[in-house]
Amino acid sequence: MLLCGIVPNHYTLSTIVNCYCHLNQMGFGLSVLGQFFKFGLQPNAIAFNTLIHGFVLHNQVAEAARIFTKMLEAGHCNPNVVTFNTLTKGFCMRGNNSAAMQLPRKMEENGCEPNIVSYSTIINSLCKDTLVVDAMNLFSEMISRGITPDVVTYTSLIQGVCNIGQWKRATRLLNEMFE
Repeated sequence: MLLCGIVPNHYTLSTIVNCYCHLNQMGFGLSVLGQFFKFGLQPNAIAFNTLIHGFVLHNQVAEAARIFTKMLEAGHCNPNVVTFNTLTKGFCMRGNNSAAMQLPRKMEENGCEPNIVSYSTIINSLCKDTLVVDAMNLFSEMISRGITPDVVTYTSLIQGVCNIGQWKRATRLLNEMFE
């Protein structure tokens, strides 16, 4: 492109970052992020989200969190719900439920509203780890914030309570889901 006199833009560079991430070439993805500055561009949320997703995809959640922290500290752009939800998924994949549970509050601190995906991801992880009481508390918090649970949320909770032998509670949740 450069040899032809065509200067890459945000879309081009984000696409290249995405390609490197899917090829598990995260170092190259990071170097392309540096190219944004070389071309006088500020990386946007899409570029950061792509890189964070790449690190999560390849089970490098600590590196994803580091990129997220740099994104916040540098003030290049504000993280959005995709940024937070991707990081939430990464923490949950690694079994770091306590870090994941902190993210909805951090989202609000950064002017971003948690959504059904934010809560359902954490609830699912908590239920898989038999932390059903924490999952139910988060479920209640979600409802109190006006977020309507969906089939994914209910399925996670029902599976969680079944796993700990609370059949009546599972039946109540199933009935509640159909109300």
